[in-house]
Amino acid sequence: MERYSGLVVFVVLVGGMVALTVWKRHWVEELHRFLSECKHELKKVTWPGQKEVWWTTIVVVATVFVFGFFLSAVDVVFAGLRTYIFKALSS
Repeated sequence: MERYSGLVVFVVLVGGMVALTVWKRHWVEELHRFLSECKHELKKVTWPGQKEVWWTTIVVVATVFVFGFFLSAVDVVFAGLRTYIFKALSS
């Protein structure tokens, strides 16, 4: 599949361009207007600083570990309950 990935991208792009041309005749102007509006809106964005990104990354990683530990504990409890129930039913 790797050998054909460039061809796939090319076919998808050409197909998309043909579809846009058939769908709307003035797609180039509309695409330019859309990209201009995106650029304008991106100038309004307040981007976080490096410190804020660092701390939010730490919060996300810590949250993943906490929930991972919690779900592992719940899994162990339910596995124990399942084993207990099956042993009780088989006796």
